[in-house]
Amino acid sequence: MFGSYARGDYGVGSDLDLLMVLNSSALPFERRMALLPLENLPVPAEALAYTLEEWCALPRRSPRLAKTLEREVVWIWGRAGFC
Repeated sequence: MFGSYARGDYGVGSDLDLLMVLNSSALPFERRMALLPLENLPVPAEALAYTLEEWCALPRRSPRLAKTLEREVVWIWGRAGFC
């Protein structure tokens, strides 16, 4: 997770920001998130679902987002050393 829940400064109206790194996916980036049943979670949530290839390319493609995620992500399951 990342964002306000990961930083510990969540409050009324905060959503849970989730990050997933998948080995691969045949679906485009935008479609992956749309298929996740996030409405079943007990708090509002949004998710980013990167393939391993996309995740490893993120620092080149979106350096600002990559730095934010590097600083904020709290890994709940799995580990950070993918690339």
